[in-house]
Amino acid sequence: MPGRSKIDGMVDVDIDTPVDVAARFSVRGLLAFTSGVGAVMAVAVALGSPEVPAVAVVLCIAWMTWRFNVASRVPLCVAVIGALLLIGALLLFRLNASFGAAIVVLQISFVGTVTMAVAAISFPVCAALYRQKRLVIGNLLAMVLTLATWALWLFGGMSWIGALHNAESDRRAVEDAQTLQQLVDDAHRILQKHGRAPENQQEFEALLGRPMPTVYDGGDEWPVSYQRIGENSFQLHYEMWATDDHIYSSTNPSAGWVQHYY
Repeated sequence: MPGRSKIDGMVDVDIDTPVDVAARFSVRGLLAFTSGVGAVMAVAVALGSPEVPAVAVVLCIAWMTWRFNVASRVPLCVAVIGALLLIGALLLFRLNASFGAAIVVLQISFVGTVTMAVAAISFPVCAALYRQKRLVIGNLLAMVLTLATWALWLFGGMSWIGALHNAESDRRAVEDAQTLQQLVDDAHRILQKHGRAPENQQEFEALLGRPMPTVYDGGDEWPVSYQRIGENSFQLHYEMWATDDHIYSSTNPSAGWVQHYY
């Protein structure tokens, strides 16, 4: 029968006091948690990816909320999906900062934002259906975390995407200038070596030993083309957005690359 018992003449203890096993945090659990954090950070450093710990944090919070049942699980799943979509958008843009990727990133971000908005609205609705104080507070706290995650994306993630885009544009501006100058030097070297301009771009690329390069305008890659305009003269050309041409003519090398607007 339930009651109290005296053990070895010591103080009475209540042998029927329920123990919440799920809420206990053992030494083994602490070691597992610490090693898990270390593993996540090691992977993040190895991959150079700040998204890894972000994903781990989202999943950890979601698991603890699910495990201890402090919030409604349906909107919790929706919130996690939205957060992972936003983190995925950051990862995609970090891997590919092109204009085409930016359009996809915006679409994914919109879906993620709508998903998190649905979750944020659902949490207080679910809280109103409960009478247990713990579940009410848990749902409201989950709503605040969902909104905080979205705000972090809006003010942190978007600015990070902008910084990545600007850094990529600056890097390519320097790289493209060097590439174009190298192409001009190689074209004059081929002309001097063979005593004539290559007949077409195919022959030019064969003599060059590599395909024609591309240039970056902050959004897309644009190919550079070759054209023979005389026995001993040629033009190099690339076009951006079908609105302006950049032309180098061997007949006027001192002018360099000249921009022509339509």
